[in-house]
Amino acid sequence: MNDFDYQSTIDLLSSKDELTFREKALLGVSLFRTARFEECEPYLLEAHQHGEIEASVEYGNLLRVRGRTVEAIEHLQQVLPRTSGLHHYACLRWLGAALYQGGRHEDALERLSSALHGYETAQLPQIALRVRVMISSIYFASGQHGQAKAIIDQSLLPLEQASDKLPYLSAMYNLLNIELETGNVEKAEELIRLLHAGARDLGSPRMLLYAKIGQSQLHLILGSYQDYFALLEDIRHEALQLGEYQMIEWATLRLADHHSVSGHHAEAIKLLLDLNQQYPHKSMETRLLEALMARRRGDLLGALRRFREVASLAEAAQSRYTSVRAQLHIAYVHYLLNDFKACGHDLLPAIEGLLEIAGGRGPTSIRPELEELSELLYYASLQPEMAPYLPSVMEHLADLSGAMPADVFAPSSTLELLTLGQQSALKNGVPVSFSVAGVVPVLVYLALHPGSTRGDVQAALFPDREPESAGAYVRKCLQAIREGLGGDVLLSEGPYRAPRYTLSRKVAVTLDSQRALKFASEGNVAGALAAYRGEFLPGFSGSEWVDGMRDRVRTTLLLTLERLIGEAEAAHEWSRVVLLGNQALRVDPYAVEIAERRLRAARIVSSPAELAAYVAEWNRLTN
Repeated sequence: MNDFDYQSTIDLLSSKDELTFREKALLGVSLFRTARFEECEPYLLEAHQHGEIEASVEYGNLLRVRGRTVEAIEHLQQVLPRTSGLHHYACLRWLGAALYQGGRHEDALERLSSALHGYETAQLPQIALRVRVMISSIYFASGQHGQAKAIIDQSLLPLEQASDKLPYLSAMYNLLNIELETGNVEKAEELIRLLHAGARDLGSPRMLLYAKIGQSQLHLILGSYQDYFALLEDIRHEALQLGEYQMIEWATLRLADHHSVSGHHAEAIKLLLDLNQQYPHKSMETRLLEALMARRRGDLLGALRRFREVASLAEAAQSRYTSVRAQLHIAYVHYLLNDFKACGHDLLPAIEGLLEIAGGRGPTSIRPELEELSELLYYASLQPEMAPYLPSVMEHLADLSGAMPADVFAPSSTLELLTLGQQSALKNGVPVSFSVAGVVPVLVYLALHPGSTRGDVQAALFPDREPESAGAYVRKCLQAIREGLGGDVLLSEGPYRAPRYTLSRKVAVTLDSQRALKFASEGNVAGALAAYRGEFLPGFSGSEWVDGMRDRVRTTLLLTLERLIGEAEAAHEWSRVVLLGNQALRVDPYAVEIAERRLRAARIVSSPAELAAYVAEWNRLTN
């Protein structure tokens, strides 16, 4: 067993008719090391109950691996005072791992640092390196990527030279996570190939599964959503076969989130029920998703209670990342309940925390959550006490626009047309590529004018083209729609030579431009600004209809903002006038009257540097 030949140890001990408690401990440990978790548990438990200290330590580690985190922490804390020497270091090591799994990062680092010192004192460099890899995981989870990478870089070469290659592959997986988090796609692809090859050579299903998890994350970053979902299903299935709790939870939560955002609440709830039945001790990530699902189902009070529970647990566990996320969602629920006083009370500290973690954890962790909370963030950008904190957060959000929309995990019956600041279509939440450039404007026109003929589309969108050329182009666009979206999306009826085209009622079509108009008409300026990402169908020219739609969206938003600016001026809320003016000029940079009103307010409340910027902009507009 000391030579890592666990199978020979298992074969030798399994051939005996009766085993001593020491031999049961060795057999249990060997079965554990080969991921035969159900088989090893009775041997480890019995040996532990009869005083075999190695079995006691490894039984605690088994509880951790099987997802029984609370039990593992309690067991290892009870065992720790009875250990000494190497068993003491091992107990500290697995207690640290269990605390990390439970979200208690600072406590975990303390235990693991003590274990590392012990192994280094005992001159066991290989085990010390494995502990270092675990410490790097905690730094990574805490957003300290530089420290995590430094540890991995120092550890990779000696781990690669060791006889047991599994710790080396674990370190490569940690490095892969860092590269994915920081968007280094080429390096991530290389590491996935190396990890897959190494896992295959070792015959390690667990490491092969880690390679698949890395590949799924890469699919998500690159926008290959269908490949991402398909791989998630495979990962969950294989993790269930292996009994690997952390990977089971990882895949289950992402699949449940997919169903929840899609509106398939029953499927999402079933996935979490299955997880909770098998692993009743819920992690904070599971609890957070349960709260999100309640909010998406419209159970706002239930969601508020659950988010508060998560925030309390996260603060107790010193998990800053989860605490901030919960605080943001609490503020959003208050916003949805129109309790703006409570929203403001929770939102300001949450935004301060968001700035702290957004830079530390990188864009891939926080971006999808920012997108789902975009309306809340635009609301905050209009509040004088919060606005100074928002520019860098909104920059994250602006970078995300069009890359991973909030409803990217959409059901098969939806088609979203993104027209503000971009031209793109999402079917089932997946971006669709078309062979013809004008397809999105044609789709938008048909969505807003069902029953149109080819001539109607031609006259509205391509009036300046030669009739024959324009007609041929419209036919190409219609054919590209069928090829890109499927024949069931575009319907035609009427005469053969002049059919009327309609988008199928089986497909729920949404347009961001209509969403912005709806919010503006309701007086929901934060919602309208969150939907407005730029000019309607940018880059499309020569169409009076498109120009009219641009004017309609821009004018509607400006009128709403002008009304609010007038109310703020009447109340002498000059900081709010400046903020609203900033947003209005984002919609129309040439709105001279609004720029003048902003400048008047800025002379009262803005700093000299801000005032100078507003003066310079006013001079550019008027000269």
